[in-house]
Amino acid sequence: VERNVEVKPVDIRLTLEEVIALVHPRVRALGVDISIESTISNSAVLADQHQLERVFFNIINNALDAIDKAKIAGDMRRILVKLNHVQQKQFVLIKIIDSGPGIPEGEEARIFEWLETKSGGMGIGLSLCRMLVESWQGAISAYSAKPELDGLSGAVFELKLKSAKK
Repeated sequence: VERNVEVKPVDIRLTLEEVIALVHPRVRALGVDISIESTISNSAVLADQHQLERVFFNIINNALDAIDKAKIAGDMRRILVKLNHVQQKQFVLIKIIDSGPGIPEGEEARIFEWLETKSGGMGIGLSLCRMLVESWQGAISAYSAKPELDGLSGAVFELKLKSAKK
């Protein structure tokens, strides 16, 4: 049963650190390095704390699945989270980049459709992520990384959320 949704200022960095702590046993078992790079001091956005945790949890677990399934070599097993302000600091841009195989060309929008699934999944995770992010007047997209711009060569999940900073 879903509890009441409460959209209020949420610290993204703290939320990410909590989710990373939740998945840490799996991260350690797979030998994946997760790091956060931030160019902003105040990373508060307008969102529901519990729902934002779900979004990050789903995206990071999908990244871990991709890295594991692709049999990426040990020191190349990475997830990088980048936090930046965009559009005159009205939004916080969150990029979650992995070192997996990336997203096949032409599939970028389709992965957010209901019942679109990788093997073993239910096909609702990314659809739910999109629905939640859009309910906070944010946006989410996905594409294959460009190593020269993104630092890794896998998938990029990009979230643009309203900054809580006035």
